[in-house]
Amino acid sequence: MTKDHWFAVKIASLNALAFSITIAGVTYIDARLTSHFAYGARVYPYGYPISLCGGPVLFVATLLVLTKASSWKAKAALPALLLALLGILALPFFRPELPHGGISVWLIQCSLASFLTCYLHFLPWPNWLTSEDIDVSIRSERRKEYVVFWRALAGSMAVVYVLLILPWSNFIWNQSPHIVRDPGQAFVLSEFGATGIVGVSLYVFWGILYESFRRAQDAADLALQDKVQDPARPASSVRSQVFISYSHKDKRWLDRLQTMLKPLVRSGAISVWTQAVIQPGARWREELQRALASTKVAVFLVSDNFLDSDFIAQEELRPLLAAAEKEGVKILWVYLSHCLYEASPLWEYQAAHDIKQPLDQLPGETWKRVLRDVARAIQKAASGEQT
Repeated sequence: MTKDHWFAVKIASLNALAFSITIAGVTYIDARLTSHFAYGARVYPYGYPISLCGGPVLFVATLLVLTKASSWKAKAALPALLLALLGILALPFFRPELPHGGISVWLIQCSLASFLTCYLHFLPWPNWLTSEDIDVSIRSERRKEYVVFWRALAGSMAVVYVLLILPWSNFIWNQSPHIVRDPGQAFVLSEFGATGIVGVSLYVFWGILYESFRRAQDAADLALQDKVQDPARPASSVRSQVFISYSHKDKRWLDRLQTMLKPLVRSGAISVWTQAVIQPGARWREELQRALASTKVAVFLVSDNFLDSDFIAQEELRPLLAAAEKEGVKILWVYLSHCLYEASPLWEYQAAHDIKQPLDQLPGETWKRVLRDVARAIQKAASGEQT
């Protein structure tokens, strides 16, 4: 069961219990209060059937909404609306007290708790918190600020609820003698109010406060993904491998280059990394950043497809060019097809071959000779020789 499925079951159960216990409790308590100032003894023949049937109906309806709705706003609002709507539909069966004070008060509180719980759970992360277009150090600081915000908010909500619950409990306990004449019945009514407070508190602690602290924890986990240093480079990393950056649309050229490099790889002269080595289900960003941190020679297969890729520009080209300036990573590039390579930052770096013609314009199998020369240039760069 996924986290969202478990959450859906939790909210559906809380809503169903809130409705059933409120309706059944009112039905039971009102039947015992024979000295009610306004209405006297009241008997609600439909109370228990409504409680028994309404709970399962609300459970199923809430579960369907939370598992089928596509909009996060719908998932946040509809469970609370369902609880409130079912409470409104039940009110006409509790005459002559209409709207019934006990039902209205407790279901309004539970509906509000339901809404806040679902809102906190489904609220999307802000774009500025997850955007990969923002510098790592800036994004890291923003994530840390977000953690502080949610921890402060969660703690504040806990304190505020405690401060609210004390006067609310005192009001309920002292109000009972003003509703019924008999002291014993006033005690029973007060106990029912105390039970209601326990139920609402369960919803608040298991729902609102749990979700707010969970969100703070998730934000903290997100902040840990960024470290304010060179992009994803551990301080103790050793640069030793060849990183080949390419567009997936040019994979045939990657395969050809890797075929040419195979003897060097087999002999241990070089170690090559490409995105193709990332296994399905792996944390690709962590794998990519580890590869960037250990790159000694960066080889770019330049084409119109390559220059069109925002991902390559942001996630591969930018950090590797920064590493070239700061740490001496060797930059080589291969001219695959006609493109505006002179508008790219790579124009300032040495190509691995003569770029009078791109590889896909060479006659016959001349490209094999060029890739052989590229492989030799990569070998020299990896060994520290001047190309």
